[in-house]
Amino acid sequence: MIYELCYLVAEAKKPDIEKIALTVHDVLEKSGGTLSGTPVMEERKLSYPVKHTTRGVYVTQRFTLPVADTDQERDASTADPIAELTRQYNLLHDLLRFIIVRADELPPLQTKEERIAQDQKRSQETLHRSMRSKDAIDTELEKVLKI
Repeated sequence: MIYELCYLVAEAKKPDIEKIALTVHDVLEKSGGTLSGTPVMEERKLSYPVKHTTRGVYVTQRFTLPVADTDQERDASTADPIAELTRQYNLLHDLLRFIIVRADELPPLQTKEERIAQDQKRSQETLHRSMRSKDAIDTELEKVLKI
């Protein structure tokens, strides 16, 4: 299964973000998960204070967890891997918040710059389409009116 982990680190802990990321990755690997792709980091102002913090760094990373194929494998495992990850991440004081979701139907991860470039490209394509449709309407009007 493919999952996405998004966690929030306080801006004050930004110098230690690499160490925090390594701790998060170690917990994930101990639970049998493997990282895929590169993490996306984005510094933002928070909508509301979280633990007396108003700015933070969001880190998003995709990972995979093995799926138990048989009932014996499910019974042999002591706990659900997501529940175990949640328990371990709750113990990390450097994480202000985190969320783990299934990423099967999510769009690919993109940095802020990539999203902006993609939006600009879409808006230019829409503008070109609307200009072509206006030209087509003008030519049809000319035919009908025989100008």
